[in-house]
Amino acid sequence: MLIIKGITFNNAFCRYCDLSNSNFSMSMLSNTDFSYANLSSINLTSAILSEAIMINTKMSQSILDRALLRGANLSFSYFSNANITESNFDQSNLRSAIFSNAKFENNTFNKVIGISQNDIDQLTKPIINTSDNKLALKTN
Repeated sequence: MLIIKGITFNNAFCRYCDLSNSNFSMSMLSNTDFSYANLSSINLTSAILSEAIMINTKMSQSILDRALLRGANLSFSYFSNANITESNFDQSNLRSAIFSNAKFENNTFNKVIGISQNDIDQLTKPIINTSDNKLALKTN
């Protein structure tokens, strides 16, 4: 477990890194590349992840409370059982992201890429379990 609260780590290259169980709360992580990384059980409370690249990133059981993800590329990422409240996803790419049993409350989704308004509406409601217990967002 890595505890580095409040760090400035902009423009870093963290592809394929295993940062699971880490605490990056209140950190500046803009333009950082976390593609294919394991960020399971990571704490990103109040983290700034603007323009971060998080393609196919595993974020199961992560905490994204009050996180700024404006313009982040979260395509094909996996957010099972994540806690995501009061976060900003404006202009982010959520194409084919999977949110199985994720908790969403009071998030903003203005001008997001890769999902429909119906999908956004579904994320703001309690998720109804399907046979495979996943909500996969549609691609446009």
